[in-house]
Amino acid sequence: MIDLHAIHQDLHAGLLKLRDLDDYTRRQYVNWRFSCRRRRRRAARREERNDGSDS
Repeated sequence: MIDLHAIHQDLHAGLLKLRDLDDYTRRQYVNWRFSCRRRRRRAARREERNDGSDS
């Protein structure tokens, strides 16, 4: 199991570059980041809808 969160922290701190990762790990990381973003956006949209329906 790849620790994607640790990789993310290292990338953010500048200790690691995406090009330093092997293809498999990079693909896993990019998919993980994409799904995290999508989940957050979905939750934000759900919140907006809930705010509007109360009034």
